[in-house]
Amino acid sequence: MFLNLARARSYEVLPLFIGLFAVVALAGDDPASGLEGLTARLTEHGKAINWEAEFPHFERHFDRMWKENGWNDEADCFSHDLIRDVARIPPWQVMDRLNLASDRAAERYGMKGTERLWLKAKMVREASGFLLRNSKVILQQFSEASEFFAGEKPLNPDQVARWTRDAEPLTEDFNQMVKRIVSDIEPRVDEQHRDALRRDVGSYDKQRQFWLEKMTRWKEGDWRPDDWGLQDHPAHRDLPVLSGSESNVFPRVLAANSDGEIGPDYVNSLPKWVNHDRSTWFAYVIEMERKYHFDSGQMNTAKSIHDEVFERAGAYVAANTEELKAVSLSARGKHEIFAPVRMMFDELRSRLDAIPTSAQQTNASR
Repeated sequence: MFLNLARARSYEVLPLFIGLFAVVALAGDDPASGLEGLTARLTEHGKAINWEAEFPHFERHFDRMWKENGWNDEADCFSHDLIRDVARIPPWQVMDRLNLASDRAAERYGMKGTERLWLKAKMVREASGFLLRNSKVILQQFSEASEFFAGEKPLNPDQVARWTRDAEPLTEDFNQMVKRIVSDIEPRVDEQHRDALRRDVGSYDKQRQFWLEKMTRWKEGDWRPDDWGLQDHPAHRDLPVLSGSESNVFPRVLAANSDGEIGPDYVNSLPKWVNHDRSTWFAYVIEMERKYHFDSGQMNTAKSIHDEVFERAGAYVAANTEELKAVSLSARGKHEIFAPVRMMFDELRSRLDAIPTSAQQTNASR
């Protein structure tokens, strides 16, 4: 979960606190000295991470997610720009991230002089308590995430499920921290800036709900690299792609460009679909589009069919998680417990096969 906290989960944060996710454990009772000590520990972990290379993956996914969810009101745009700017700073540069976030927040809420200093001190104190309370989980997950960033091994759904379950108390703790600070800020600002604060809280609540719904899937093992914008990350992009029951790696998921469209650069390296693994099924949709040259209406129909079958398969997986996990990858192509999933893929193929017109079928056979 901490990789997500360091990347995607930062979307869920009220602008006041952007960047505070990407930290590990604090030492000592004094907030300032604790953060200074933390920076040294983060820097050590950061030696394995080329943040300049990592940030573009975050930014593309971030922009696409904002667009797809229609998060485009004034508060959404403010949080978008602040998150982007804070995320450019490597996560181990804690005080740099904190300074930027607090300065932007102070400017937005009209806090000057002593009020500006109060805000920064409040953020540091709250962050210190949050991190100390959750240091064990955060430190463990950051350490594992560093292995991913270093390219030593890709992520997998079981690992993300464990991270998500372990981080559930942390997520609620963070939400309570947000509520405390908002409550303390509100009486300190005038009505105009209080209105901006309320709009930002609304944006935060909307984004928080989005991520809570995602977490419900992830903790059941329903995670894909594109959930975190990692489908084209080298750690996943360079995985060997095997077919059918021979597949022994988590398959690469098809990428989309920053406009949310499938382009030729992505289509040229499609993963092979696997009938017992629904995360690969969209590859069959794209194969059909390539073969029959679907128009936009046909492609929308194909996507709708895929999404419906994908969701039903997910419900079955969620209801039978333990039994499914117990089956080895090599046996899933024939094992009885996976039969309903394989049948749903057969349904998907049958319904997609009915989309091409007679003319398209004739042209494809030439």
